[in-house]
Parts: sequence; structure tokens; C-alpha cells
Amino acid sequence: MNNSTQNQIDAIVEEAPKTVRLKKSGEQRIVVKLQVLGDGNAKMWGEPDDANLKNLKQGQYLKVEKSGKSYKLISADPLSLKEAVTAAPAPVQITAPPTSAIPEQMKTIRERKVQLMQVVKDEAKFMCFCLEAAREATEQHNLNDQALATLAAALFKNRVENL
Repeated sequence: MNNSTQNQIDAIVEEAPKTVRLKKSGEQRIVVKLQVLGDGNAKMWGEPDDANLKNLKQGQYLKVEKSGKSYKLISADPLSLKEAVTAAPAPVQITAPPTSAIPEQMKTIRERKVQLMQVVKDEAKFMCFCLEAAREATEQHNLNDQALATLAAALFKNRVENL
């Protein structure tokens, strides 16, 4: 595994990007508030013309790289959690098609299954993220695994319902 892959960290956009003016220098910068797995809340800064940062959406999954105290965007999932859930494919009904159409329908079903599997994987990643956040936030309280799982489930449910 190369070194850059080892430094990639999962994160989620907490708030949509904003352009701000720095008090000391007066220059404009883009700031994106993140929830970083294993690091908690963080901010990612960029130039005002950085289209990659400008186009991020609240709830979107990211891969970031940490360098010192700053974060750099590596990649962004094109869908936010809310979009991924609403984009989940509808059930397919197959009605006795002509024999020649079956391979094409099977291909479509396979593609939808792959899409659904990706949504489930993304939700599982987010649930793990919630569990890690719960563990970090309650570290001093020494909660047992069941209490942490309950808290993580509540965080997950609350986040999904508020998207």
C-alpha cells in the first residue's frame, strides 16, 4: 500500500462550503466544516476559486489527507447520504419478456443490485463513523459497547432524518 493511500481519512461534510474573509489579511478563503473519522470536527480551507471545494454538499462523503493540522481533499463521493438513500433503485418487476430481452433485463437488475449494495456500504460506513464519534465524545464516561451502539444508532437515525 503506498503512503498516500495510508494517509487517506474518511470524512463527511457537516456544513456546505462558505466563502469567508480572513480578519488579519482580509483575503477571501473557502471553509468547509467536516466530521473526520478519528479526529472529530475539523475545517478544510481552500482558495476562493477552488471548484472542488465549492461544489461539496452537506452530508457528502469525502476522502481527505491530513498534513499537520490541515486537511486536503482527495476525493468526494458524488452523492450525499440523503441523495444516496433517495437514489436507491426501485424494485424491478419482470413480466414474461421475449427470450431475447432477458439478458438485457438481467443486466439492469445486476446494475441496480450493485447500486443498492453501494448505498448499503455507504450507510454502513456512516454507521461506523457514528460509532467512532460516539466513542470519542463519551471517552471519559467509559460507556459499555451496548450503550455506545445505542448512542451511535440514535446519531445515525437523527442525522438521516434531518437530511
